[in-house]
Parts: sequence; C-alpha cells; structure tokens
Amino acid sequence: MVIRRAVELKGFKWDYKFIKKRLVFSITKTRLTKIVSNLLNLKLLGQKGQKLFVSKGQVEIESDLASEAAKNFHISSLNMAKKSLEILKSSEREFQSLILNFSSEDLPDAKEEIRNFIKEFNEKFGKNQGDQVSQLNVNFFPYYRDFKKGE
Repeated sequence: MVIRRAVELKGFKWDYKFIKKRLVFSITKTRLTKIVSNLLNLKLLGQKGQKLFVSKGQVEIESDLASEAAKNFHISSLNMAKKSLEILKSSEREFQSLILNFSSEDLPDAKEEIRNFIKEFNEKFGKNQGDQVSQLNVNFFPYYRDFKKGE
C-alpha cells in the first residue's frame, strides 16, 4: 500500500532506482514489480504508459475481518514499526504507549472511538500531494484478563 500512496506524490516516477532511493526500507526489483502487478490486478492502481495512478479511493477493510491477508498486513506493519525504531531518528517518528485498566464491556465503544480517530487523522493530515508516505498504527489488546467472568 506504500507504493499505492507514493504514486500520488509530486514527481513520483515508476522506476525501480527512483523508488528504491526514496524508500526507508529496502526492496528488491522483483518484489516491487510483484507489488505493483498485484495492485494493478486488484484495480487499486491504474496505468497509462509509464504513469501509475490510484484508481480507487481510500481502501477500507471491515475492521473485525479476521482474514489471513488482513493479519499479514498488520504483522508487516508491526515489523516496519519495529524497524523504524531502529533506523529513524526520534525527530522523524512518534511512538506512544498506554497500559490501562479497562472494562471489556466498553470494547465496542473503544473500537469505534479508535476507528473515528483514524478517520479524523486521515481527513486532517492525509494529503494527496504530500512529500512523504507515512503510516499510523493503533493497536488495542488485552494483556491480562479477569477469568472469573467466564472461566
């Protein structure tokens, strides 16, 4: 999806050396070609000559969809976040964490609040003609459960 967003950046060129030079994380030419081919096949990108363009708007997947593809995407996102901690300066990234006591009854409301935050963040900061592609990950999961409720 990074490439899908990058094609909207001013001056983007569908050229391996051009893209490789700008990506924070390394990629092989074979992998890049496969990614673009998949995006074209899924009609998430279009192509006119050597120019790529986004052919559909924002892609949204049902948030509770437990598909293998969605899981793989999130695993990849977490791995990239981990790498960014290692290679980017703190001035180039932002990491925050919160551990809290939480009522499981509030989970539906909490998930809706997170989804609204993501949507509002994108509306405020998402730019078709920005100068970089960035990723925001938000994860919310239990560390400890009260098993007395349904042991």
